[in-house]
Formats: sequence, structure tokens, C-alpha cells
Amino acid sequence: MRYLPLIILGFAMAMVTGTGFVYSTRAMVDAGLQNSVKKDQKVLTSIKEGETIVNDEYGNWNGYDIPRETRINLIFRNNTIISCNSSGYMLKAGDENPLIYNNKLDGGIITGNRFIWKGTDNNSITHAVFTGYNKNMTIKYNYLERTPMGLIRKSDGMSDSEGGMAYNIVNDPTKVAVAIKGMKNVSIFNNTFYSARTRSETWRPLIHVYSNDNPVASSTGTKIFNNIFYTKHQIYNITLENNCREGFECDYNVYWCEEGEPKFLAGNNELTFKEWQKLGYDLHSRVVDPKFINTTDFVPETRLDFGKNLGTEWEKGLSVNAIWSKKDPELTPQNGPWQVGARIHNSARGKKLYVAVTGDDRNPGTIDKPFATWQKGFSSATPGDTVYIRGGRYAPAEGNIINIFGSDFHCGVCISNKKGSKGRTLNILAYPGEKPVLDCSNFSIPGYRAGIILLECDYWILKGLEITNAGQIKGFGAFGVYLNSCNNNILEQLVSKNHGGSGIRIGYASEDNLLLNCDAYDCYDPFSMSGNMPYHGGHADGIEVSDIFERPGDERLNTLIGCRVWNNSDDGYDFYQCEGIIVMDHCWAWKNGYDNGDGSGFKLGTTKGTPETSPQRILTSCLSFSNKKIGFDQNTANVLMKLYNCVAYNNGTFGFNFQWHNVKDTLINNISYKNGEKDILLSNQYRISNSWDKRNKLKDSDFISLSPEGVEGPRQADGKLPAIKFLHLKPNSDFIHTGRDPEPESYYKPYNDSTGSHPAGELNEFYFRQDQNGSVKLVTWIKVLVILWPIYF
Repeated sequence: MRYLPLIILGFAMAMVTGTGFVYSTRAMVDAGLQNSVKKDQKVLTSIKEGETIVNDEYGNWNGYDIPRETRINLIFRNNTIISCNSSGYMLKAGDENPLIYNNKLDGGIITGNRFIWKGTDNNSITHAVFTGYNKNMTIKYNYLERTPMGLIRKSDGMSDSEGGMAYNIVNDPTKVAVAIKGMKNVSIFNNTFYSARTRSETWRPLIHVYSNDNPVASSTGTKIFNNIFYTKHQIYNITLENNCREGFECDYNVYWCEEGEPKFLAGNNELTFKEWQKLGYDLHSRVVDPKFINTTDFVPETRLDFGKNLGTEWEKGLSVNAIWSKKDPELTPQNGPWQVGARIHNSARGKKLYVAVTGDDRNPGTIDKPFATWQKGFSSATPGDTVYIRGGRYAPAEGNIINIFGSDFHCGVCISNKKGSKGRTLNILAYPGEKPVLDCSNFSIPGYRAGIILLECDYWILKGLEITNAGQIKGFGAFGVYLNSCNNNILEQLVSKNHGGSGIRIGYASEDNLLLNCDAYDCYDPFSMSGNMPYHGGHADGIEVSDIFERPGDERLNTLIGCRVWNNSDDGYDFYQCEGIIVMDHCWAWKNGYDNGDGSGFKLGTTKGTPETSPQRILTSCLSFSNKKIGFDQNTANVLMKLYNCVAYNNGTFGFNFQWHNVKDTLINNISYKNGEKDILLSNQYRISNSWDKRNKLKDSDFISLSPEGVEGPRQADGKLPAIKFLHLKPNSDFIHTGRDPEPESYYKPYNDSTGSHPAGELNEFYFRQDQNGSVKLVTWIKVLVILWPIYF
């Protein structure tokens, strides 16, 4: 029980400090170190994580000083230290001299941190990560930016038997990246070192292996493998003192110097790379430009497979997408020949597979010997792979079956529980310049049918594919493309048409999916029933996001951008029982609804869960015209909605129907014109600067064109919507440029479309304020960029 007071104190400190707090230098000294403290065989474990520590003094600072009065297991992770001190430390996790406090942090872990030095003293030797007189320290996955002295291991001859420095990025140290001073058997693996400094500016190497002077002790047994050394000028990559050569190993590294041949210093002798090799070092290393995409992230353009297998302890490196914040940076395991550097360039290792109408599924899937079926291509892909489907019409085999909720679906492609990751997506792409078509008209087995089904599949990208003719038979339903409980997928430039059910469906526990520039049209279910009564045409939407499960406080988000739906028997877009969040931007719907179909362009409900306090339907710059009934329909959804810059024209009943639950939706800068019964049917909406709010009334002569010519036309080369004149206002219209910007409290941010790449954004150009350069200010939802764009762009 003798440790109980310290344990209680640790928890009390944790309650006071919490995580994520920004400390000033005066309040630092170890307050809040122990976010959690526990007793473990008479050794306390101290965890410091997720905090930002700022020193704003330019003189001496003792750094964030880890207490060393008693033996502790240190975990210092995912913190940020920013300082400008000209001397001292940033993180002090050790001692400069032999003291009774030595070895109190043996085996400590310093991982996932960011160290940023903003000082101006070119002579500073501020130590960024100092771990003197402690053994077996593990220092990995850290990012150091402009630190004078980066990673320092010092002692009077102590020896490591485990641990090391691995997968760190040291960006442009003003003096030295790594200093080994009187420490034996230190491992330096898979780091990336970069310097833009001249020799006169730094006078130190990237790695300096030298003896401690008092007491005297040499640094023998240092091992340097699988690192990248990149210098703009001919500073020394490694300086090795003569009395530290015993047991020194250095190999399988990559060196590059923009100014000329890489340089080294052995004793007092300056050496070229070849002279350095004559000493027995770096015999397998390469002098090659790693071709970093930039000198911030240090991701090579292609993978550098020159490394040495260092065993399972070091098998996970930094993902190309790794960032440093309050959680662990993303890691990726080595998956082939060991590469050099801190980043694991996983995407470059993905295979390229091919499918062609002339292929054979017994082939290896190469471009010369392609597979024959889409199913084989999809099922053969592993994370990071790209499957190219050549042009032509494919008739799928009927043996592809997947069971969903007890019902068997016969599919052209069916994949279950295959997941990629943020840095390693599964990519199924049309071969450039060609049009592959999956034609399911040959299905003859009774049952549910679908073109493509992904069940519990994450991080897939499908682009440029056409799926058609998944027809309906009596007693069963059908879909073109169906994602069930799938996350972080992108469907881009898909054409899904002529099915016996909805063209594209996303449902159940699905979130963070993006439909980008997709078309769904000519879908009709001729055999649907409602009880014993015919309900023909009542279940074939263009795109539906439906039956999305409720998750209060953290609702699931799905996004549609640049999509078109037309001539579907039920609705254009249908969000029936979608309890999640839908974001739509520049989407069009027209001529939907026939037979028993409802015929709304945008059906935004229903819902049955508890509404959130933030909007769950966000539409910007969308167009709905000539649908059987309603342009934009709340459809009894009891959730907040925001509609900006949307247009309803010539729909059968209402342009905007928002009359349910007395919900205060937001309607700004919208047009409703010449709809069959009423342009608007509203209740408690917040509305401003819409066409019906204006004193003047719209008339035909305000528009350049009321003919929808071109809406079904081919898309632009990059897949964006075709350029049209339909519903654009004339320059002399009384309504042009009379709208309002989105409210400052909204969830939107300005988007400048000066290129005209989204013509739909100009549909109600008269409601936009113009910048001085004449460009039009549009809006989009920021969460789309935060959550979805990183997996694709």
C-alpha cells in the first residue's frame, strides 16, 4: 500500500490537467505528466499523451522535464512541443551526467510526437529529444522540424540491448539530426533525414557518432540501416570517430545530395561515398534521388525497395497518409522487400490486374493474359491493387450469389467483407479511354438480382463502369449497384440504368461514402406489389440512400456530388428512413415518376428517429424539374434541412414541399417556378432571398432558356456535368445578383467556381453576390472535405 498515495496523486493530477490543454512555459514543470498512473511490480507507468506544450521564451528553457526521482515506465506519445529557446531542451527525458536519477526511465517509449523549433539563434544547440543515461529507449514515429539537435542518446558507456530510433522524420535540423555520445549498441532504423543547410550553417553531420568526454566512453556497436539521407548541400551524412568504429554497422541506406556526391567524415578524413564503402560500410546502399513529393511529408514518388528485413519489431512504418495530432499516426506494415525511409509507400506496391472480354479466369490477370469476368477481377483484388476493366460488354455468370438478411441475391459481382484502408484502397477502374459494360440481361435463375453488391466492404473506388439490365421478376426485387453497411467508398462516373429496381442503393450501417458524377436512369420495377395490390413502378428510384441506422450524436454521413437521375419510375433521389446525414451538391433530377411511382425529384425522408440539433439534409445548387409530382419533398422527415441555391421548375404538383412537423428548415437563394399546383408549400421554415420572397415575380423572359436541352448530354471530359443554358437568367434580368450569402452560422463555406466547372452553380446566378473578379461564390459543406476527400485526392 505504500504506493497508494502516489497513485491517488497521479489520478488527481489527471483530473486537473486532462488532455489537449495548451501549457505555457511558466506552468510547465511536470504538472500533469501522469494522465494515468498504475502500480506494476513496484514500477509506476506514466503516460503523457495528446497535449500541446508551448514555450515562448527565447533564452534558456529546461524543456518538458520528465520526473526521474523514482523508476517509472514512460510512455510519451502523440504530444506536440513548440519552442524557440536558444539553449536547453524541448523534451528532457534523461540526465547529462552520472546521477542517482540515472536509468529511472530505462525502456521508455517516445512515439508519435511532433517537435517544432521556431527559434532564430543559429548557434543554438537546443536538444529536442534528450534521453541521456537511460538504456533501451524506443524513439519512433516522431516528426522533428528545424530542431537544432534532434535525437540525442548519451551516457558513460551504457549499452542498449533493445529499443532504438526508428521511423522518425527529422526535417532540416539546424545542427544535427541524431547524436550518439558515449552510448553503445544504438539502433537507427528506417528514419528519414533531410537538410537544406550548407556546411558553414550547420558544421555538424546528420548523424554524429562520438565519445563522451567526461567520463570518457566511446559509442561502439552503432547500427544504421534502411534510412534516407537527403542533403541539398555537401554536409556530412555521417561523422564517425575512430574510437567508435568497433562494431559499427551501416548499410541498406539511400543517400542523395543535390550539390554533388554524398560526403562522410571518418576520424579526420573527409570521404566520398565510394571511399566510405572501402571502409566496409554501405556496401548495399544506393546513391539515388528518392524524389520526395514534397519536403514536408517526405513521401517518395515510388517505393524504395533497397532495405534489409529487420524483424517483426520494426515491421510497421509510417503510412504515406500519417499525420501528427492527438492520436497515433497511421502505420502500415512492410509487405514485401524492406524499403528504406520512414514512410511505407504502400500504394506503390499494389498489383495491376486486368479484365477483358477476350480473357480467361484461369489467367494470371496481366494485361497480356487478363481475367474474363468482373467477379474474378473484384475478388482477386487486395488492398492497394488496381483492377482495370477493358472496354466491351460482359455477360456475368449466374453462379455469383450473396445472402443478405436471409435472401439470396444473384449478382454480376458480389463481394463480402473485403476492406481496404485509407492509404490502401481497392480500385476498380475502367481502362483509360474504354467503356466496360456489365450487362445482366442473361440472368434466368428466379430470385433477387443485382449488378454489383458490396456487403461490409470499406475503402473501394469504382470508376467509369456501366451496369445495366438487372431486371425484376415476380416476387423479387432488383438493384443496379447496392452497398450494404459499407464505409469510405467512392463511386465515380458510374452509369447504372435499365434495372428492375433502384439504380444505386446505399443502406443500413453505411457511412462516409461519396457518389461523384454518377448517372442512374430508366429504372422500372414492373412486378412490385403492395400487399395483394399491384404497385408497379413503386420501388425503382434513381439513387436511394435508405434504411440508414440511427446513431444519435454521431449520425452517418453520405455525400452525392454532380449526380444525375432521370426517367425512373419512382423517385429521382429517395432517402426513405435515412436517419443519417445526406450532403448533396450540384445534383440534377428530372422526369421521374410513372405508373405507380411517387415521382419526386428529391425525396428527403422519411425518418422515424430522434432529430439532431444540426442539419441532416444539406443541399446546394441542385436542380429538379419536370418530375411527376414534387421537386424537393420533405416527405415527413423530422430532421433539420438546409437548401441553398436549388431550383424547382415545371414539376407536377409542388416545387418545394416542407410542411411537416413544424421543423424550422433553412431555405436560402432558391427558385421555384411554374410548378403544377403551387411553387411552395411551407410551414415554419427560415427562408430568405428565395424567388417567392421577392416583390417582383419571375417570368419566362427572365431566362436565357426554359428548354432542358443538353441535360442528358455527355459529361465533360473530367466527368463533371454538361454545360447548359437551361434556367440561366439573362444578364438584364431584374433578379440577377440579388441573393444573399449563406448565414455565418451555417455549416457551409464559400467555394469559388471561377472556372465554370460546375455549370449547375450558375442556375440561380442571380442570387449570388459577385467578387470583384466577377467570379461566382458558391457553397459546399466543409465536412465533405474533412471526411471524404482525403481518401481520394
